[in-house]
Amino acid sequence: MDFSTAEKAVLSACLRDEAGGSASKAIERLTADDFVNPLHSRIFDLVVTHSPINEIDVAIHLPDDRMEAMELAASYGGGSIDRYIDILVEARNLRSVERAISLPRTKSKRERVRRK
Repeated sequence: MDFSTAEKAVLSACLRDEAGGSASKAIERLTADDFVNPLHSRIFDLVVTHSPINEIDVAIHLPDDRMEAMELAASYGGGSIDRYIDILVEARNLRSVERAISLPRTKSKRERVRRK
């Protein structure tokens, strides 16, 4: 599954929805940590603190990233933001499971090193 595209879809919907409904839905279920791309995470932080927000607001607050903000807003495809939020929640859950699975292995390696 292409989580990066889902990130873009959520941000695009938030930037294009002047009423703030998309941002409200996203803020309710997501955090900046749900965005793997660091720029997307920074933009989502702005959505959280300045909603409703558009690409011009992002360009003002993150001038070095203004082109990406413009591209995100221009790529808005419409439709329900809910399915894209669900994809990002699924990605968060997968990362949590992956971290939980790798944690015992890491501890085991540490324990083996200590025993030597």
